[in-house]
Amino acid sequence: PNPSIINACTYAYEDDTPIILITSALLERVTPGELRAVIGHECGHIHNNHGIYNTAANLVLNSLQIAIPGIQQIMAAISAPLRWSIMMWSRAGEVTCDRAGVICSDAANDNITLQAKFMYGAALNRQDINIEAILKQYDTLRSTPVRLLELEDTHPLSVRRIFAIREFLGSEVLYSWR
Repeated sequence: PNPSIINACTYAYEDDTPIILITSALLERVTPGELRAVIGHECGHIHNNHGIYNTAANLVLNSLQIAIPGIQQIMAAISAPLRWSIMMWSRAGEVTCDRAGVICSDAANDNITLQAKFMYGAALNRQDINIEAILKQYDTLRSTPVRLLELEDTHPLSVRRIFAIREFLGSEVLYSWR
């Protein structure tokens, strides 16, 4: 990945040693607690074997791409529900890994501020984040066609992730893990 992009990713397959890659742009813009949330999130991908499943999903989707004109459009239309299902699984996996980040964090708020920073590109290392204003956006997201924008994405919108993290903070599962 480009070091100027705020990102982290994991390379983990069954027969290799896992690698967590964190770009310098991310390191420059997060607090130590938020970094711990990032590493916990990436460890969640490793623990849940997401690298293997993502590779399998990509193989299936790529095998459906036929380069014959006319047939390509038909296959794209036929395979859309499968692609959307795989994308939905990927988004659910990201929420699962966000929960791993919460479990690994010292402060629950680190995970929320991290997602908020992703929303606005962590510009200028701002710390004055209004979480309540962000959560109002979630109501808009759920009640408008904007929610369909996620259909083709592998990651949920940050506002949805913040909502899911807040829900997880009140769960028995979190306290049993901790």
